Amino acid sequence: MLLISTILSNKHKFSDFLKNYETFVYLPLREVCFHCHAFGNGNFKSCLVKERFNSSIIVRRRNSEAYQRLNYQWQLKGTHKLPLAYALVRSEWDVMAVVKCGKQFNIRVAPKGGGHSLEKYAFGDSNSIVVDLRRLKSLKVNKAKRRVTVGAGWLLAPLAYRIHNQANVFTPLGECSTVGIVGIASGGGWGYFVRKYGLTSDNILSVKIVTANGNLVTANKKRNAHLFWAIRGGVASNFGIVTQLVLRSYTPPSAVFYGTLVYDPVQFPEVFDAWQQYSPSAPPTVTAGMTLSGKTLQVDFVDVTGLGTDFELICKKFPKPLTKSTITSTYPEFMYFVASNLAGEIFTPTTKFESLADIVNIGRESAAPVFQKRKSFYVNRKLEPTQIRMLKSLLQEKPPIVQLNFESYGGQINDLLPNRVCPPRRHLVQREGDIQGSDSKCHCG
Repeated sequence: MLLISTILSNKHKFSDFLKNYETFVYLPLREVCFHCHAFGNGNFKSCLVKERFNSSIIVRRRNSEAYQRLNYQWQLKGTHKLPLAYALVRSEWDVMAVVKCGKQFNIRVAPKGGGHSLEKYAFGDSNSIVVDLRRLKSLKVNKAKRRVTVGAGWLLAPLAYRIHNQANVFTPLGECSTVGIVGIASGGGWGYFVRKYGLTSDNILSVKIVTANGNLVTANKKRNAHLFWAIRGGVASNFGIVTQLVLRSYTPPSAVFYGTLVYDPVQFPEVFDAWQQYSPSAPPTVTAGMTLSGKTLQVDFVDVTGLGTDFELICKKFPKPLTKSTITSTYPEFMYFVASNLAGEIFTPTTKFESLADIVNIGRESAAPVFQKRKSFYVNRKLEPTQIRMLKSLLQEKPPIVQLNFESYGGQINDLLPNRVCPPRRHLVQREGDIQGSDSKCHCG
């Protein structure tokens, strides 16, 4: 599968174009509440108290430091969202209470895990109450059964670090540090190890989810199987609010090999053809991606065997690069390498990130503000030479602020049948386009 990613940095130049892509999705809790008198006159609060929710952890829409911190939005595209309030839930019971009272008083409910949604779905709108899941950070590792049980409040980088530090295991996650675990797990979850271990969604064993009627249910292959199928790729917030995930875990690779080939963009046809010929049939231990950004065309190669044997072979099949580099590291070193590569581009200056242990400092406010628009599409066959030349002509017209990423799926992703997991686009190549307004290059899978 191939993904092309486009990034746009001039907000005003493309504002009219981007208006056509504004969308919003809500947890379906009855009709819209336009005035929300029930919230203002205390009825909603009384309902929460009746449901045994601690109403003191409701942060209402006021010009307060607490509200501003909770409502931090790194995405500059679109309207700045100002929800009615934030509910800092501490338990599944709290989530159930907010959903039930929201349904009773026609107040929209928006779940917020990492808050990394490109379209700001997690922030609802002026008639919404946001269920902020950041405090649901339980973590239990069962090494013997190869499973990790995690709360919905974790971000990817701190979670990966904690899992490895606690039990020397890992589960395949994405590459963007500040993304929430539920968003990426239920939406797919592309990362460097997916061809060996599958998408994050492929590794979900069970979930606990609060449905739109306020009930807490467990979904796995034996209980609520249809819901379990839909959540693994259909995005969980379309069906309820996930409070807990059980994920399959693995022994981490003893070493990870990372190699890069850098080219002049004029070599795109030759490099692209070599890449599309190699990547779909590469060993499942190997992931090869390609990025076109500004005046740089780069092929990235990750081998979880740590050997890099295939890298030397493909170097003979690819055009001669301008530069070539390789790194072999332990799994923890690779974790830090991935996070630190993005740190200077996506983190705010106040985020301390000088060593692997600093991963625990990464939070929702660590992502620096950026204006970003992304578009993805997929193809299920290799491009012909004439089509590659046409693609090159189109790329020559792209603004320098547009970045394109090409990713090939295959391996373990293709081994799973569509009736077992939700994402249908498996035996394909994915192309993803990002348009963004800074130098940020966060590809969040």
